[in-house]
Amino acid sequence: MSSLLERASPLATPSGDPTSIRAAARDLRRVAAQGLACGGLDASAVAELALVWQGDAATRARADLAVLAARTRRVLPHLAYAADGLERYARALEHAVAQAEAVRRRAEAAVDEHARRVAILRSTATDPTTYAAALAHAARDRESALASAHRAHGAVLDELTAAAGQCARRLDALTAGASQRAVTAGTGRAIPAAGGTAGCAPDVRGAFIGDLGFVRERIEVAA
Repeated sequence: MSSLLERASPLATPSGDPTSIRAAARDLRRVAAQGLACGGLDASAVAELALVWQGDAATRARADLAVLAARTRRVLPHLAYAADGLERYARALEHAVAQAEAVRRRAEAAVDEHARRVAILRSTATDPTTYAAALAHAARDRESALASAHRAHGAVLDELTAAAGQCARRLDALTAGASQRAVTAGTGRAIPAAGGTAGCAPDVRGAFIGDLGFVRERIEVAA
């Protein structure tokens, strides 16, 4: 039997920054509150724009504004839902980190205990047969403790993966609400780590403006 100590040490602690995740959730709630307070982008904005701006560019702008206004009104209800998902995941991540660290300490204690028993046996054993049997027993105890620790670690990661999937589905609702395109939540999506939601949240910006040529051009010019 291969040594579990060699095969899977150290037991990994889940990565991520709950503080950054909660900050992202607060941002979503703030945007939702501001959007609801002003009614989102009112449909009358398109008509008002037509009163002050004419020409080909204005026509394109009004068309994009109409789409953007509709998407904004659709997505606002999803913001608080997504924020709740992020907060739930932050709590799950904190719990998983604490559990994984406890499991790692348990595994390290098993290794230390094995080393202590071996040292005692080497210094006190007088009968080779008894010594060999005691060494084998100590090794079995160590392997059993490590196997238990790894099962517990796997359960921690499974629980966190389930929480990540739930968070991903809530974030996907933002993209779907913005674009009305069906989005399938992937089980392998990375969920917020040290950089907050960067690299893990659905591409809400792309869903909002990806097909709005005039808006994208203005953003590129401003950048």
